[in-house]
Amino acid sequence: MRVILVPLVGDDHDRTALAAAYTIAQPFRSHIEAMFMRPELLDAIAELEGGSPEVLGLIRRVTTAKWDERSGRARAAFDDARGAAGAALAEQPGETDAISTAWRERTGAVEAVLPEAGRLADLIVFAGVGVQADDPRRIAFEAALVGAARPLLL
Repeated sequence: MRVILVPLVGDDHDRTALAAAYTIAQPFRSHIEAMFMRPELLDAIAELEGGSPEVLGLIRRVTTAKWDERSGRARAAFDDARGAAGAALAEQPGETDAISTAWRERTGAVEAVLPEAGRLADLIVFAGVGVQADDPRRIAFEAALVGAARPLLL
């Protein structure tokens, strides 16, 4: 198992998914790709046609701050898990003879970004699926399940 993809959403379950990925990676000396996906801000704002520039500016600032906070939490979980596992940072698999890892942050619709990235992995690891239909973990899981054509660990 060469590459393990771990989609992160910036919640408490990110740490669980990363811990599972490092456990699986150990015997194979796999490369772990931790990926945080943020929505395309312009797509969300475009749906609010007719709004005043002030309202649209406020929405942009609030939305950006929300996703920056989620990204920060996901990155902290990634850094903690990498440190605990003693994994080396590497952009590509095979740059080291031990477990390696990379942080990726992508912008775009999860339904497009995750299947594309998932097809390049040998396994996609999730900590769980959210209950609500709009839960970012649930959306990511469903996108991987339907579009990645790779095994999923839940």
